[in-house]
This record gives sequence, structure tokens and C-alpha cells, in this order.
Amino acid sequence: MRHYGLDSEGVVLSDTRYLPIKKVDCVATDPPYGRATTTLGLTTEQLIKSTLIKLQDIIPQGQRVCMAAPKSVKIREIAANTNFTHVESYMVYIHRSLTREVAVFEAKL
Repeated sequence: MRHYGLDSEGVVLSDTRYLPIKKVDCVATDPPYGRATTTLGLTTEQLIKSTLIKLQDIIPQGQRVCMAAPKSVKIREIAANTNFTHVESYMVYIHRSLTREVAVFEAKL
């Protein structure tokens, strides 16, 4: 972030299952999906679902979460069973076996 001249105040690096904060205005996250990092024995789907469930408690209504995941994970379907509404998605081709979906969700009542 320093390289781009961005202020890192308010940036938290943590395991989303054990967040050290009680309320935030927005979240941008790229959960691990087991190719180059560990998911600590969880499937990618389980990790994303548990992250969104935890975020339901700390994101106020109308605020947003931006999350990236492999397209094959179907992140929108996982979020459909949470307190978030899908706003938009962008597909980013990485290489022949990986296209990532960057999805934006809004907290609802």
C-alpha cells in the first residue's frame, strides 16, 4: 500500500473466523482457495460461507463486501444464503485453468 501512496490506517489482517473488530464500513477480501495457500482443512466454499456469515454481524445495512474467488466456486450462490445481496461481478482471466470472480455484495436487513 505504501508503494501506491495509500494510507493503511484501518487495514486489518486476520482470520475471518476470529475477527478482532465489531463493526466496519466495508470489506475487501481474497480468501485462500488452496492452490498456493492453505485453507486449514476447509473447502473453499466452506471458507467463503463462514466468512460471509461472520461479516453479517459487523457490516451495517447498505454497506458492501468485495470478495474474490475462483469462478468455479460460484460465490454468488454461496452468498444467496446469507444476509448479502449480489450487486455486481467481474470475471478476471488469470490463466487457462483459473478465472476469478470479483463479486460485490451489499448487506441487507
